[in-house]
Amino acid sequence: MDHEDFRNRDRGDGLKRSLLVKSLLAAGFAIALESAVAGGLSGAAQVHPPFHGVVPSGSDVVFSTRFKRTEAMQVFTAYKGTRVEWVYTNDAAYVSDFKAVTPWFGVTLNANPKLATDAGAVRDFDGQPLAAPWMKGWGVLWASSVHPDAQTAWTQQLQQAMQLGASSLQFDDPQLQMYAANNQGGDFNPVMQQGFASWLRSEAAPADVKAAGLQDLGSGGSAYRDWLSSEHGVRDTADYRQRLRQLRSTPLWLAYTRHTVLQWHRQMRTVCRV
Repeated sequence: MDHEDFRNRDRGDGLKRSLLVKSLLAAGFAIALESAVAGGLSGAAQVHPPFHGVVPSGSDVVFSTRFKRTEAMQVFTAYKGTRVEWVYTNDAAYVSDFKAVTPWFGVTLNANPKLATDAGAVRDFDGQPLAAPWMKGWGVLWASSVHPDAQTAWTQQLQQAMQLGASSLQFDDPQLQMYAANNQGGDFNPVMQQGFASWLRSEAAPADVKAAGLQDLGSGGSAYRDWLSSEHGVRDTADYRQRLRQLRSTPLWLAYTRHTVLQWHRQMRTVCRV
C-alpha cells in the first residue's frame, strides 16, 4: 500500500495502523514460496533459518513509497511512520533524507530486472519469453535465476542497495521461474534445461528418475524439451500446458526448478554478507 492510498483515506480513523504493520522481507518471501516449499508457510520460514535483523514490532507503522516521490516525506511524517519498506530506488539522496528521520529504510528488488537482451528470460516450450500474468503490458519479463545475465543484474542491484545504506532488502515475486514452471508452462530457458540432467544425477532418487523415464536425459546433448517431444510427443506450448500434470516427469522437473530458485536466493544472501 503506498502513500497515495493513505492520502485518500480519512485521517481521523487512525488508518487502522495495525493493518500496516508487517514484515515485508520475511512474510513476503514466505507467502510467495508457500506452494514451493514443503510444509506451507511454516516450511517456507525454514528456508534460510534463522532470520536475521529486526522485524517490525506491534507499535511500528510501516510505510512504502514504492518509488521516489517528492511528497512521500510529508506523508510519512504526517502518519508518524517508523519504518520505510518496499521502495524501488537507486537515489542516494532520497534514501539519506529518509534515514535522517527514521533508522529503517528497506530497498526492493523484483523478478524482472532490466537486461540487455531477453536471453536471460524465462521461456515457454516454444522458446518464447514469459512475463508474470500480472505484469503483462509493463514491458518486462520474468528473469531466470540460473542465467548469468540475470544473476549479474541482481548482484549489481544488491550491491547498489547496500551502498545506499539499505536496512533491509525485499525480493518481490521471489518464486521466479518456479511460478512460471508451475503455472505458465516454463522454464525452458536453455541454461535451465542444461542443468536438469546433472541435478537428476546428483539430487534425485534413482528410482524416481527411472520411474519417470529420465535416466538417459542428457546423453548425446539432449535437452528436456527435446525429450518431451520424442518420448511423449509434446507438440507446442499449448499442448505442454494441457498435459503438464499428467507427465510423469513433471514432479522432478518442478523439484529441480524449486532447487534453482532457492539456490539463487541463498546465493544472494551470501552477496549481502560480503
